[in-house]
Amino acid sequence: MSQWKSVSANSNLILRETEKGVLIKFPKSDRRFWHPKKLVRTSGKSGYHMRISYTDAFEFRTFRMGKRGVMDEEVMSVADFEAYFE
Repeated sequence: MSQWKSVSANSNLILRETEKGVLIKFPKSDRRFWHPKKLVRTSGKSGYHMRISYTDAFEFRTFRMGKRGVMDEEVMSVADFEAYFE
């Protein structure tokens, strides 16, 4: 059975929200990823803090944007994902 995990980050990394998802930028990187909205929680004064939840079996589909759309895509493991938020 998968175990739930989470990382904390500044909510200014949220680039866009839709009805079902949130587009989040990696800190100190130009990579981005979409995450289900119900797994992203904001808190604190003016929603300054966010917590991103996921399971240990989750795969993050990340991408970089260029002037003409998506430049490259990559599937990132949980360990690599957590390294960005340390």
